[in-house]
Amino acid sequence: MEAPGVALRALALVVEKDEGPRLVMRYDPFPGREAGSLFTDLAPKDLAKLFCAKKALRDALVEVQLDDALVVSCPAEAEPTPERDDASVAFWGDAEDAGEDEGPASKLKQFDVLWCATGAKPGDAAAWTLESLEAVARDVRAALRHEERRCGYVSREAALMLAAAADASDDDERLKRQLAASALARELKGALDGAIERGRVRVRFNRWIAVSARLAVAPTERGDDDATSESSAASDVDGDDDDGSWPG
Repeated sequence: MEAPGVALRALALVVEKDEGPRLVMRYDPFPGREAGSLFTDLAPKDLAKLFCAKKALRDALVEVQLDDALVVSCPAEAEPTPERDDASVAFWGDAEDAGEDEGPASKLKQFDVLWCATGAKPGDAAAWTLESLEAVARDVRAALRHEERRCGYVSREAALMLAAAADASDDDERLKRQLAASALARELKGALDGAIERGRVRVRFNRWIAVSARLAVAPTERGDDDATSESSAASDVDGDDDDGSWPG
């Protein structure tokens, strides 16, 4: 029997630049849970290579089955950002390289936010439709692609996360350091937490572009079909009308 919906399990951020793909961040809110463990336990290099999308698949919805988990993603092709002369330019590499004053500015070929879900069990309170999760993945991709092309936000934050986690001893310490160092790490964690706890993704990336999306409750075995879905990505590009409130 098919699962009545999907239950969110974990989230990850994968990027690619000239040197190849990298797993930047992986957030597992349910450590020790067996379901979906292949996604959370897979070696970072293997997970990054697996989700390094071919050029033809960039900016398209991609779904990959990993054992008992389904990974939903929308790999985004990142355009080069303008050269900068200020000291805020981020660099790639280990922690000791992040403080260098000279070096090539970091640029991405692509990035991908991976949403890992497992089949919901009958009676689960948090069983969402796959279609609404796909809509959330698209909205988050659109918002982050906008910010990457506007100001290199994903490049900068990914560099901060990699540098912060360079010499971490375990996954818990790695995530703790990344959350302290990177706004994007905190935003992505908040997005998954909100989706799991309330069925709602409500986040403003880079304090500029907002995503407000609601997951739709999957129909029950009784055939209930009154669950509805709303998903939107709103942005105030010039910032003139930004009063700090969330879109309705």
